[in-house]
Amino acid sequence: MNSFEVDFNFGDKCEHHLVPWWNLDDNLPEKPGIYAWFMRLDKKNPEQSKALMDTIFRASSLHAEVKGVMNLLYRGELLKKSTDKEITNYDLFSDFLVMCSYPLYIGMSTNLRDRLKTHKRMIENISEDQYLSFLSNAESLSDSAEESRYFAARLMKSLGSYKIMGMNSLYVKYVCIDDSQISRGELLAVEAFGNTLFNPVFGRR
Repeated sequence: MNSFEVDFNFGDKCEHHLVPWWNLDDNLPEKPGIYAWFMRLDKKNPEQSKALMDTIFRASSLHAEVKGVMNLLYRGELLKKSTDKEITNYDLFSDFLVMCSYPLYIGMSTNLRDRLKTHKRMIENISEDQYLSFLSNAESLSDSAEESRYFAARLMKSLGSYKIMGMNSLYVKYVCIDDSQISRGELLAVEAFGNTLFNPVFGRR
């Protein structure tokens, strides 16, 4: 586990923690907080890792519906016009992605240890034939085993043939507070704001 504390002077300090997914264990705090899942670039397999990240983060097309005059609806597929420059320095790119992370998922919990260990267990144990049954349950509740199963199903289905490498690239950042009296509503408000602001790949639908 890595902890980061930044002092912005005048007593204004911010702290968060970073944990590789395989270290989500009993050392996590049994405290309320907000967490987010991320994926880094695997420096040992940079080209394959980038191909996986392109698959997850960057859609090649979008299905759109636009309303025009007289309430006429237009539907269709929008294809991406790529203007990307080729990335050749994967060490720099990998470090940049950890510094400037784009979230896969943002969640809240009244007990971070229990929730994150459940997420880990679901990711480890979910099988391919379970994807569809779990994916049919889109109404999972925040801070529940159902939520963890749903996220695991969507994530592992997206990893496809890159499953092992993708799993090894996962990590979690979290913030927690010592106030055991914080309400579930307060946690949900921060979770909702984070999902709206960052629109994570596997955010709540």
